[in-house]
Amino acid sequence: MPKASAPGEGRAPLVSVLMATRDRLDLLPGALASVIAQDEPRWELVLVNDGGPSPAGVVAGLGDGRIRLVEQREARGKGHAVNHAFARSRGAFIAHLDDDDVWLADHLRVLLGALAGAPGARMAFSNADYVELAPDGLGGWREVGRTLLYSGPATLADLIEYNCINGISVLSDRALFEEAGGMDESLDVLLDWDLWRRMAALSAPVHVPRVTAQHFMRQDPDREAAGHLTDLARRDPVRYVRNRLRILDKPLPLPADGSLDAALAGARARGRMQLAVALGEAAEAAGDAAAAREHYEAGREAAPDHVLPWRKLGRLAAAGGAPEAALRAFGKCLALPGAAPVDALHAAGAALALGEPRKAVGLLEAAARRFDPGREGQAAVLRLLAQVRALVR
Repeated sequence: MPKASAPGEGRAPLVSVLMATRDRLDLLPGALASVIAQDEPRWELVLVNDGGPSPAGVVAGLGDGRIRLVEQREARGKGHAVNHAFARSRGAFIAHLDDDDVWLADHLRVLLGALAGAPGARMAFSNADYVELAPDGLGGWREVGRTLLYSGPATLADLIEYNCINGISVLSDRALFEEAGGMDESLDVLLDWDLWRRMAALSAPVHVPRVTAQHFMRQDPDREAAGHLTDLARRDPVRYVRNRLRILDKPLPLPADGSLDAALAGARARGRMQLAVALGEAAEAAGDAAAAREHYEAGREAAPDHVLPWRKLGRLAAAGGAPEAALRAFGKCLALPGAAPVDALHAAGAALALGEPRKAVGLLEAAARRFDPGREGQAAVLRLLAQVRALVR
């Protein structure tokens, strides 16, 4: 097979693939090979090495002039690397691929066809399989699970509070990426979701109900120990939620009819509540119950109809030997839509601690009627109900 033309030869590429890489010399070849294998050949790939070991040998070994490597001595983050790749690109359309994932061979062709078939559309996205991999003991990987996520249409309304578009599944016209402002380089995580929200506010995304990509989730203790930001939600919840709230607080060009105003306001309120809860959990872990209570109260004030801060207040009160406060908090939980059997268990426990077994029976009986038998914790509710009924006879 003859080599592709060098970037400066012939006409400009149709699609520019933007890719950032760092410290993944073992995984990068698979991602690059999946681009080379595309049955739509009119692409360029701008690969920005974000301060890690140089992948020049990997690129040279592939022998494809459509791949251009840009080296950065210092790591400046994915957002900067992708924006830098965009600045070096020339394609009429922009696509995204992470350095540890792959596309199927028809990915670009399918998405280009979707845009061509939807006059006025500027952004299209397909489905991607989430493939869970584990070490195979031989230096490679074996598949241990596969899930299809983000498999439906997405509008700005769908993207207001949470992501529902895979980061490697999007193709847009060049101007849309630029008009939306590109990647936010100040974010640690959720950069894709942030960009899709801003792009969807300018042009309704076209969904292609077809799997054209594979997003890999590797069970890799070494990479987790190295502190990869993809695991930030578990390692540093406060930092993760701060990133979410920064995104939620951004101004968006919402519909003039006001149809999304309440949704955005609600999402922002819940974002503030989530940050307060994360701060409260951190304070609890540090042994500062007073600070934790203050944060949970702030969460309750930010989103009074959300069960989470009330539940946190109830558990904190129970742990601190304050059953009256615990009963009030868990009683409030049971009055909210997000209540669960565990709230009835804690409320009944607080009532028993106050010497009120009949109140405990009433709480448990209400929970027995309210929650489905298969709901997590409901079997424990029924067991405790039988035990407390025996006490009050």
